[in-house]
This record gives sequence, structure tokens and C-alpha cells, in this order.
Amino acid sequence: MYIWRNKHLSVSYIPLDLPCKPYVRQYIVNEMGPKPLIGSRHHIGTKLIDLLGQKRNYRASEFSVSAYSTKIRLYLNEDVAKNKGIWLNETSIIRFNSYTEDHVKDRLRLMLDLYMDLTKSLEASIELTRIKLNLPETVMGDDLIKKDYYRYRKAMEGEIFPKGGYKKLCAINVHSIL
Repeated sequence: MYIWRNKHLSVSYIPLDLPCKPYVRQYIVNEMGPKPLIGSRHHIGTKLIDLLGQKRNYRASEFSVSAYSTKIRLYLNEDVAKNKGIWLNETSIIRFNSYTEDHVKDRLRLMLDLYMDLTKSLEASIELTRIKLNLPETVMGDDLIKKDYYRYRKAMEGEIFPKGGYKKLCAINVHSIL
């Protein structure tokens, strides 16, 4: 096992490879940098620390390797690893991914709502949200975003868009607003 030492903080980190979805990986890298250091200062780190070493594995049959197509390397503080362990069962992996995925989608929906009010165009709003959250189309496709936003709007408001839908407004320059 390779232990990475931070020269400035005199802290050692142990790598942990975690299966995840591509947009979850991209979000963690965007939030925590290319070498995500797991600690209790960030909500993602706190959630992972809570799940480390849990023994109950009641969702083991639900875990599928194909559902989590990528892996992310996270770096655990050596003290946390000694106290909690570095073991994650299938249930913990599912719960961590669900937590992070819910957070990503909440931010995505919030941004889409904001940009929909400004642009009145779903395609333009998706593009602006991609730029703001740094989620390229290869990581999170338009179909996935549209489907999730459709379900969110239907559940929250009972209708997807106002009667008649949004008309594209060509006269608005969004970049001047932002």
C-alpha cells in the first residue's frame, strides 16, 4: 500500500479507490481538486467517513459493477483510516454514490431553475448549467439532464412547464445578465 505524505501539513494519506458514476467523479474532482483529500471539513468527506467500516451490508444484492462505470481515487487521512478502517461494503458504496448523486442533481436543478427564468429555453439553460458546474456532455448527457429535470418539475409543481411552454427569446443576451 502506498502512503502519500503531505509535506506542508505533515499528514499521511492512504488512497482508496471507489467505484462511482462519471458525473459523481467529475463533481468530486471539481469540488475537491484532482487529489481529493477526505476529511471532515467537506460534506462529501464527512459522509464517506461515516460510511467507513460499517458492517451491515443489507443492499449487497443491489450492487452492480455496471452501474458504477468509473472509479475515483480518494485520499484518506491516516488517522481516520486507523480509527474507522478503509473498508467499504456494497451498501456503503451505494449510499455514498446516492448521497453525492442527490447533491449533484439538487445543484443541477437549482441552476436549471435559475437559468430557465432568465433564458426561457431548456437547451440554453442546460448549456449554461454545464459551463457553471463544469459537467461536460461526455460525463452527463443531455438526455439524463432533461429526464431528471422533467421528473423534478412534474413532482414539484404538477406541471412540467407553464401552459403553452416557454418560447425562445432571441432578444435576451444571457452573458450580459451573468
